[in-house]
Amino acid sequence: MQAEFMIKLANKYQVPTITFSATSPLLKTINNPYFVRATIDDSFQAEAIASIVKSFGWRSIVAIYVDNELGQGIMPSLSEALEDVEVHRSVISPEARDDQILKELYKLKTEQTRVFVINMDSSLGFRFLKKAREIGMMEEGYVWLLSNGMTHMMRDNGRSLETMEGLLGVRSHVPQSKELQDFSLRWKRKLEKENQARDSTEPNVFALWAYDSVTALAMAVEKTNTKTYRRTYGPHLLEALSDVEFKGLAGDFKLINRQLESSTFEIINVIGDEERIIGFWTPSSGLVNAKSNKTTSFLGKRFGPVIWPGNSNVVPKGWEIPTSGKKIKVGVPVNKGFLNFVEIKTDPISNVTTATGYAIDIFEAALKELPYSVIPQYGFEAPGDNYNNLVYQVYEGVSSF
Repeated sequence: MQAEFMIKLANKYQVPTITFSATSPLLKTINNPYFVRATIDDSFQAEAIASIVKSFGWRSIVAIYVDNELGQGIMPSLSEALEDVEVHRSVISPEARDDQILKELYKLKTEQTRVFVINMDSSLGFRFLKKAREIGMMEEGYVWLLSNGMTHMMRDNGRSLETMEGLLGVRSHVPQSKELQDFSLRWKRKLEKENQARDSTEPNVFALWAYDSVTALAMAVEKTNTKTYRRTYGPHLLEALSDVEFKGLAGDFKLINRQLESSTFEIINVIGDEERIIGFWTPSSGLVNAKSNKTTSFLGKRFGPVIWPGNSNVVPKGWEIPTSGKKIKVGVPVNKGFLNFVEIKTDPISNVTTATGYAIDIFEAALKELPYSVIPQYGFEAPGDNYNNLVYQVYEGVSSF
């Protein structure tokens, strides 16, 4: 909402607005001439994510994303890139409480798909992953693939990676340079001086994009005639900004249609407390082996070993027959009266007996509110004169149903 407001303000007054953090494709530069995106559009990573999924042969995934423009923006591009893959959706509220997160995770745990692609802001995303680990969803057989923004923010606030072992992630490539090393050193010294330094404190990619944005703006201002009339200064500044090119801290700074583009994504595997680069993705070559720089499949032996959740070396097949759906035996007394409450019907062809009615509807609605799957198995028996005997038979497990 804040970005949309600023874009409207920029268009109205013809003043360029530069963002280094608004990555959602829903914020388009085409229809907003004064909106400059000095960051990577999330749609660019969709092909990289799809290439990983297809490389391992997974036929179904669950896209888990936050219910706002950040999460929703990537879905059209991701669905298109995964046109041959079944894409299920799990939408998480930006204000989701821990109990709501657990309810959604228990639901996902009872379903067949075991490949999860997660795209949300880092604070919510890593809280989501923490809860997934607590209920055993980061064990062998599971696959977690993090989006660009989350992968870049893995170590933010001194976060340890040991609890995320086995995860995969994609992130835009930031080439090493002397300028970046010098900037990182100044960054650390400043934080130490302000007593804010933490272990593994490094400027994240958004800090680098912010620095490059300010540099680009300064270069554009130098090229713009300050004596230009005020009403035409904005368009001239925008034109100068569009022509700026330089080697920035985050890589080559060059705006195409007023937004930054990335040609390379790193593929990350979390091993222990280390982010190991196991490959790259480029538009021209697809997946590339990190060691040999040759196009490869992750299943090929030439590719380095991938550590999966549960410290496993076995490539997950991507699905499991759900085993955590609990079954409950439900005794239904067979009575001829009060059919609106409970009615027993037997199909004359299949000979299958079912229960319907108000009491059954209420009971099944209550089961659906549980944070896990419970499958009712109905059994039918005439209660006779004593309901206590029927209940006792259920307890003893000796009833005919």
